[in-house]
Amino acid sequence: MTISSVGKVEVERLEAVRALNLTYTSDFPDLDAITSFAREIFGVSGALVTIVDEDVQWNISRSGYDDRWTPRLHSLCNVTLAQGRQLIVQDLSLDARFGSNPLVHQSPYLRFYAGIPLEIDPGICLGTLCLIDTETRSLSSREVAQLERLATIATALLRQHRDTVRVARLSMSLAQSARTIEEQSHTLTLQNRMLDEACALGEMGAFNHDLLTDQAEWSAILKRIHDLDEHTPIGSTSDFSHMARFYSKKDLKRYVVAVREAMRKRETLEFETTLRTAKGRRRWVRLRVDFEYDQNGRPVRRFGMMQDITREKRLLGRLDYLANRDPLTGLYNRNYFLRTANQHLKDRKHLTTGIAILDLDGFKAINDSYGHAAGDACLRAIATRLRSHCGPDWLLVRPGGDEFALVIADECDLETLKERLEALRLVIQQPIEWKGITFQVSASIGLAPAEPGRMQDALELVQSADLAVYKAKAAGRNCLATYSSDLHEVALHRFNIISEARRALDRGEFTLFYQPKIKLMDRSLSGFEALLRWRQPDGRYAAPGEYLPVLEDGEMSRRIGDFVMDEAIRQASRWRASGFDFGNIAINVSSSQFIGSGFVDRLISSMADAGLAPGDIQVEVTEGVLLSTGATSVASGLKRLSDHGIKIAFDDFGTGYASLVHLRQLEFDVIKLDMSFVRSMLTSPADMAIVEAVLTLARRLGKQVVAEGVETGTQAETLLAHGCHYGQGYLFSRPKPAAVVEAAWRELREAV
Repeated sequence: MTISSVGKVEVERLEAVRALNLTYTSDFPDLDAITSFAREIFGVSGALVTIVDEDVQWNISRSGYDDRWTPRLHSLCNVTLAQGRQLIVQDLSLDARFGSNPLVHQSPYLRFYAGIPLEIDPGICLGTLCLIDTETRSLSSREVAQLERLATIATALLRQHRDTVRVARLSMSLAQSARTIEEQSHTLTLQNRMLDEACALGEMGAFNHDLLTDQAEWSAILKRIHDLDEHTPIGSTSDFSHMARFYSKKDLKRYVVAVREAMRKRETLEFETTLRTAKGRRRWVRLRVDFEYDQNGRPVRRFGMMQDITREKRLLGRLDYLANRDPLTGLYNRNYFLRTANQHLKDRKHLTTGIAILDLDGFKAINDSYGHAAGDACLRAIATRLRSHCGPDWLLVRPGGDEFALVIADECDLETLKERLEALRLVIQQPIEWKGITFQVSASIGLAPAEPGRMQDALELVQSADLAVYKAKAAGRNCLATYSSDLHEVALHRFNIISEARRALDRGEFTLFYQPKIKLMDRSLSGFEALLRWRQPDGRYAAPGEYLPVLEDGEMSRRIGDFVMDEAIRQASRWRASGFDFGNIAINVSSSQFIGSGFVDRLISSMADAGLAPGDIQVEVTEGVLLSTGATSVASGLKRLSDHGIKIAFDDFGTGYASLVHLRQLEFDVIKLDMSFVRSMLTSPADMAIVEAVLTLARRLGKQVVAEGVETGTQAETLLAHGCHYGQGYLFSRPKPAAVVEAAWRELREAV
């Protein structure tokens, strides 16, 4: 990498670098807060604020990176400055500009870089705010915007540092000129003018109090800081009465005590406080006060500078807010919780304490039905209700998504606490109005009370509360569950069955059974649904209902889904080769298969390798898949499959929150009418009405309907009479191994 050629802009840029008066040991706490925050929120190994000098890159603020400087010849940020805009490289080792850089092919072996130029003046970039990582990665547009906002704050702090350096230099020059005032009156006048300009830039005002005459002078800028007219007289100041109108009694007392103590010790006083201006505006100010003494050591003059640091405080306050608060709801975020929850509980150990987790039920349906703006409004409404109904010593946290956490400390007993949480649950499920629309969510609440007399770690309580939430959801949602020790046994059982299933998959103990889908008109074969079975040691084949935790685990769900896909394709290929007209094989697909595993590409390519047509395999998804956290990936994956000619079936239709919404938004070919409606339609007028409505809707939309759970001839005849042409259920066949169903259907066809 070469250093940019010297030009007019480079000369001006280097002059701006010199103006910062950097040294090898310069420290910038405010910038350190930014780099630490950036490293934390982006999850990278390092974050830096860099200044690119003539031959050296100064790393003036570092988080997760030790070197204070880097030769400019090896500087990654030098490229960012050369192009004058943001630079994001997902893999440095694959970029020709950096492949030979020792920072890439030697320790620390950097792979990822993202830098935003710090433009201190128009066209003048001193360095960057940059992220580095030893792993390849990328940034979303939202993350790039966040990084740019942090760069804006860093640039503002560098400008403030530059202005402070200017003031310090000018002040030193002024002090030197004062000692030779008689010989250099012209120079002094010039320096005073420069000082006025610097003070205006840095929002600094000067004051001078003659302690012998009790007369005071304030500069025009100092009066402006106090919202005073520049001609306003200051008057007597020996008793500090002139400050009483601007400062609270408490702050004024602190200042007077500090001034007298500094005078006694012959020290310079630095002091920060707030004031209320003549127009009632609140400002933060920083004072630097010095004293002049006569030959007997008596103070004769008090003088100094006052700087308006309100903008600085607001910037730091905003940075603190971003670090500790959820920007959507204003509640504390996960980072703040992890730092403070233990201390919060410890400080209130004399109270009833614990942690409750609230998981919203039905929130995903609102997002899908009305959009993220409605979802955001819902979360803000829930946060408002939490603030109104939680105790004063409760810490309210939104860790993310549709989950809230309550760090509880209250004077009530445990039973009363449960009653308050039940009341809170009822408040949460009250209707929410948004733009003329009314929607409703509920909450599954898990409570983990701290054991009396034992200081428990907050993360331990969170884990217990999560188990309680799982219990609440298993009990039907919209209820409160309290942690008990047996929940750990449930979690252990879940862990053990997942571990055993992992070994069973490796040992080949999973297989597929096939249940036929029938044309109701002539009872001929339309296709099969592939159903998972797990061979048990006693020879029995277990259905998925016996090992649901396995299918709810993301990793195992993907692995088993891949097994089902591969085995169904192999069976379809064997049947096709043997001349058995099987119609199609439908496979159930989970949301985890659509997320980052290349499922769609693998399905398409595997079918092509096996010589199958797109119509030979059908994909079934439930509404739970469409409402999962990976719903966007699911929707795009289904569209790609549909575009390729693979038919999509909406399984268990009518049992979820937003079946009609998904039917409208996604291109489904088949609607599988849930067996709960089929079983009760002959005895329940309501369910019969639902069946008729679904069949009418499907006919108008041109969708095929398969009725699940058909067990009697009367059910089959009723469905056919109402326009349902396909059925599946025990009336026709139970799920059976491939060889058994093939033999049965071949025998039936030969008989016909």
